[in-house]
Amino acid sequence: MSGRISEHRVLRSFSTGYALYRLEWVDCGKSRCTKCPHGPYWYAYTVIGVVTDGVSTHRLKTHYIGKIFHLLPGDPGEKMPHDPDALDEAFSPA
Repeated sequence: MSGRISEHRVLRSFSTGYALYRLEWVDCGKSRCTKCPHGPYWYAYTVIGVVTDGVSTHRLKTHYIGKIFHLLPGDPGEKMPHDPDALDEAFSPA
């Protein structure tokens, strides 16, 4: 790798209360790549509590979903818009 940092550009995002879901274009970071950006791909972000030596901290965990959207296992999707028009509105860039 040439030392370039890969970048993600967000197209759409919404939260279900369980996870933040984002549709992103991804630059792979390879200096010779002529196909960047790649995607778009869906990612989910969740916060995980970690206890180390009695100290509680939180970290962000990234979950790759892929080109086809689906909820993470365990996400009830209660806050996700179910009306197609509302879903388009939720997915429109801010």
